[in-house]
Amino acid sequence: PRPFVIVGFSLGGALALGYAGHSGADCLADRIVAVNPPVDVGACVDAVDAPGNSLYRRYFVRRLCRLVRLSRRYIEIAGPEASPRLVRGLRHFDELFTAPSGGFANTEAYYTQGSACRVIDRIRRPALVLSAKDDPFIPYRIFLDCHGRSGTSVEYLHPECGGHGGYWQWRRPRFWLLEVLLRQLRLAARGR
Repeated sequence: PRPFVIVGFSLGGALALGYAGHSGADCLADRIVAVNPPVDVGACVDAVDAPGNSLYRRYFVRRLCRLVRLSRRYIEIAGPEASPRLVRGLRHFDELFTAPSGGFANTEAYYTQGSACRVIDRIRRPALVLSAKDDPFIPYRIFLDCHGRSGTSVEYLHPECGGHGGYWQWRRPRFWLLEVLLRQLRLAARGR
């Protein structure tokens, strides 16, 4: 059924943009909305690994190590013991597990290949990239390169605040993100 709109949050947003960029004119979606997408994987990993985000870094590393331990029950995953006390951050995790398991020569190759910003200029469907300037994981500066590389199909919206997807506010509309998403759906329904 039409319209077909892809809405992705965080990593899902980066995947949606990557799909639209790789597909170009063959993209099946009528419209794409990416909320706080890590379009430059390396820069976003560095942001999570920054000293001010140590609480988040520890949380993600614990979860990722647990996932490796659980996965090893069913599949072979190369690398050392998946222990948060041995893994120093997300970049280190990717060096130990992600890049080798994905068949990448190194972490930088993985980050380059996995970054949606490198294919954003190939998007041929209307797309909205929404990311707050105060997101602790997605540095606003990564979008500046994308702005210059995007065609007219991609629109950017960068409010001053909203964190990593918490776009509610005290004044109306209180649930601002929902209003933005509904507007995108209406535009798709009108064929625009």
